[in-house]
Parts: sequence; structure tokens; C-alpha cells
Amino acid sequence: MPEEYKANDPRGKAILKAADYHPPFEQPDENYPFWLTTGRVVYHFHTRTKTGRSKELQDAAPEAFVEISREDAKRLDIKEGEMLEVSSRRGSLQAPARIGEIISGHVFVPFHYGYWDEQENHHRAANELTLSVWDPVSKQPNYKCAAVQVSKAGSKPLTERLADFAGKAAHKAAEITDKVMGAAHVERSRVTDYIGILSAAQQEFAKACGTVAEHHPEETEIQMGMKQLASFSLASEFEFQPFVDKYGKVESEEAVNLSSVLFPAVRAGAFGLLRDLHSLFIMATEIHVSLAIVMQASKELRDEEMLALCIVTDETNKRQQAWINTQIEHRASHTTVVPQ
Repeated sequence: MPEEYKANDPRGKAILKAADYHPPFEQPDENYPFWLTTGRVVYHFHTRTKTGRSKELQDAAPEAFVEISREDAKRLDIKEGEMLEVSSRRGSLQAPARIGEIISGHVFVPFHYGYWDEQENHHRAANELTLSVWDPVSKQPNYKCAAVQVSKAGSKPLTERLADFAGKAAHKAAEITDKVMGAAHVERSRVTDYIGILSAAQQEFAKACGTVAEHHPEETEIQMGMKQLASFSLASEFEFQPFVDKYGKVESEEAVNLSSVLFPAVRAGAFGLLRDLHSLFIMATEIHVSLAIVMQASKELRDEEMLALCIVTDETNKRQQAWINTQIEHRASHTTVVPQ
């Protein structure tokens, strides 16, 4: 939100978040030993539907090419301009060799050259070699790299070509299946899901407080504490009702299932109380995580009223967790060490 941005005092600059390196989904191996990288040439834009119609630009870069290092070209006996075939597990293309300063073990192919102006030769689309996966956050397709093999065009024996074709057909079938399954999935907002999860978490936490109080009637401090903690959750659940009415909610059984696992039976005595407090803290954490997600959703929705309630509820939840944690720390050493 604007207020949070100003609080970080960025002085008008962007806030950049560093990300850990994750290796590509596919790595070169014995069968596909080269890294393929795809990219641009200065004369064209995307698939050339505009730049390809400019005579000057088209004449400057009329065709796809495969850039390969001098070391690899010498090792494979490849000459400048010789037609090469570059194949991945998904497809192949043919283009003339361009020997350059690229790193050994890498090949570069521009992605501008596809089908729209080519009626007969369709074997030059670089993106057909890349993976059919995408970034889970940005949904950006992973068109930039792949593991490939490089050979002179027409040099592969028939048996190897048939094996390649079978492998590519299997990969294509898997990709089509993924698309069909994806098409069957109906996109919708998930705000209602987490409003439901948060609502159920608050309700089950309040019930769990009652369960702990019922299991340990001799503990006056626990009786009073459980009543107060439960009231916090019940009040929060009530205050969220206008937003349930506004956005709706999907009923969730997760908190109920969690509670049944955490409180399977009566656990009496000091150790039983410690175990119950342990379980109750986990229930409070379920509220915390669900609330954090709803809070981010309220920011995205620009719903200042729901955001304000989330902030107040978060403070209440922190009080719940702090009280339980204090009880655990107070009771843990004596309960676990002293024989009972």
C-alpha cells in the first residue's frame, strides 16, 4: 500500500526483492549436451509481423541462424553457413551455422522466425525446442533455454530419426493432456476460499479453548485464560461477517480435521495440559497464516476496511499466541524434567 511504501523511505526508488537462484527445469546431458539459448536480433521484434514487412530490416536479417562457438564448430567439423539441425526432446529446427564468440557448449537461435511468412519450410521456430512450462508466479513461459543436440542437417541415421520422432510425439501428447486438464479447470478468485479457512480456524480455535478448559478443571488460570482467548476468536469471527456477506466464503473442513488430530482424546495431568497447550498454539498459528493471506488479499482488493480489521485481528492473534507461549514456557521445564 502507498503508506507502507512511504514508511520504507525509498525516496522515490523501486523496492527490489532478491530471489534465490533456481536451476532450469532441464539440464544438458549425454544425449542433449548443448545449452540452447533463444533471444533477439537488433533488426526484428517478436515474430516479425511488422519488422518482417520492412525491406531494410528484412534484408538485414532475412533468416534464422544457429550461432555456435569456434571450439565446438572445430570439434564437430562445422563450417560457416553450413546447414545445421538443432534438436531437443520437443522439436527440431534447421538453420545455417554462424560461428562466433558464444561460450563453448552453448548455441544461440533467434526466436523471430516462425511460420507467418514461410509457407513450405516450417523448421526454424526456436520456441518449439523450448520447454512447455512457465513461471508459477508471473506465468511467464520458459522460452529461453533448453538442452539440445547439434548435428549437420541430414546426417542422422533413419533409426535415430525415428526414435527422436517417437520421443517428441510422446512429449507432445503429454503437453496436450496438460492443456486439456488445464482447460477443465475453471479460473476463479480464491478470496472466498481463505475467508472460509480463516472463519473455520477462528471457530475451531474457540472450540479447542473450551476443550482444554474442560480437560483441566483444576487449573483456575487455564479456565480464565481459555475463556478470554476464545472470546477473542469469536469476536473476530463476528466482526468478519460483513466481509463474508460482501465476498462470500467457501466452507472448509481443514480446521475441523486439524482439531480432531491435535485433540484426539482427554489428556489429564500436567503433561496432558502441556500437550494441549502445544496443540492450541498450532491452532493459533493456523489463524495467523490464514489471516496473513486474507490481509494480502485485502491489499490487492484495495479494501481498506477489511485491511484495518485484519490488522486489529492480527494483533489479537499475537496476544493469543503470546499467552499460550508464556504458559508453555512456564510449565515445560517442571513438567518434562520432574518425574510424575
